[in-house]
Amino acid sequence: MTRRPNIIFMISHDTGRQLGCYGRDVDTPALDALALEGIRFDQAFCCAPQCSPSRSGIATGVYPHRNGMMGLAHIGWSMPVELPKLPERMAGAGYRTVLVGVQHEGIEDDRRHGYQRIVKPEKGRDSAPEVGALAARTLEELAQGGGDAPFYLAVGFWETHRPFDARRPGMDEGDRSVPPYLPNHPDIRREMGHFAHSARILDDGVRVIVDAVDRLGMAADTLLVYTTDHGIAFPRAKGTLFDPGLETALIMRWKGTLEAGKQISDLVCNVDLFPTLCELAGADCDGQEAAQSGAPRAAQGTAADLPGEGLDGRSFAGALLGRGEFARDHLFAELTWHDAYSPVRGIRTRDHKYIRHFARGPSVYIPLDIHTGLAGQAVREGYYASECVSEELYDLRSDPHELVNVAGRPDCAPLQAELRARLERWMAQTQDPLLHGPVAGREAPGWANERASGTMPF
Repeated sequence: MTRRPNIIFMISHDTGRQLGCYGRDVDTPALDALALEGIRFDQAFCCAPQCSPSRSGIATGVYPHRNGMMGLAHIGWSMPVELPKLPERMAGAGYRTVLVGVQHEGIEDDRRHGYQRIVKPEKGRDSAPEVGALAARTLEELAQGGGDAPFYLAVGFWETHRPFDARRPGMDEGDRSVPPYLPNHPDIRREMGHFAHSARILDDGVRVIVDAVDRLGMAADTLLVYTTDHGIAFPRAKGTLFDPGLETALIMRWKGTLEAGKQISDLVCNVDLFPTLCELAGADCDGQEAAQSGAPRAAQGTAADLPGEGLDGRSFAGALLGRGEFARDHLFAELTWHDAYSPVRGIRTRDHKYIRHFARGPSVYIPLDIHTGLAGQAVREGYYASECVSEELYDLRSDPHELVNVAGRPDCAPLQAELRARLERWMAQTQDPLLHGPVAGREAPGWANERASGTMPF
């Protein structure tokens, strides 16, 4: 077995793959360097295109409708305390577990998630460089104590969530290029510049942490992981099952163990991070000693709290360590509640995407923070002019930006039927509550103002 590394898990808000190392019009030199020194995953996706549900998938290795986090933590959703979380599993394996910065898996005491120590920034001093500095000081303390016990350090950045650090000077970096799935509108170009500024702040925070790891001589003993929860906070991205909503950056560096500059194009879902990190740590991910073969066993001891059987995530530690490819050929994605009810389920294979809507709504759902921003206002008229269709099907080979829905075409009927059946079978196997009708929840208060002003779409 490969030696157990220290693990530093860095996660940002709403960043997608909008980084320089993924060829996007953003300046992120520290993350670009991390990718060159480690492994960059080019086909990593999240299980849900919004904050808390996606992060719950990382924390538990199962989809949100199975772990209970079917909406945002600050609007009333949570996971059962009995359901094992990743920091808890790390602690059980002898790791010292610390959280620095923010988490969005719940609003309760962070120690419920398995953290032995919590380091929070002072109010008003929570930018990524400041959180990075807190993490660097924590690393120094971890290096001085603990003997041979490894550590699991989770670092949560606020960036690149909206508002794009509007409280800070120099936010307006000028226009940036617009993603091809959006109109080339001046307000969208301007907000892409705001995003670029926020991403630069995020990058500075990552740099502080990486520099600390190298300065302290920890690089050969520490797995650095950077990822984000879901796609960027722009229309047709966050809050949708289109690829821009589901895509996530995923970069891992472990000097001397992981191949530098390697790019992995295997499909990966963020529920896979739970069993992967557990395997690398020798942690119990399923009620037994973690499997070293890369195939986690079924979850044990939580059947009453976990609908369906076993983990949804599968370890890709073998591919990470150069012991073969990761064999995932599809992943599922879901959205139930965000700031409004928008129940959607989907399946993505390497070549196709099938999306099923379970309630009325606009042709493209736009979360409230985007709806009220410049980009959201620029596209509202078009996206809200018609109602969403019940089924969508996209050929990702010829239509990578998912602009042409081919559902209903006679020549696509067999594929549509096959993917529909696979999705329905998965929903049944995992006891998805959508199969029994609408899921009750609470709308964000801000939508009441939009409804009163006539800008609430449905």
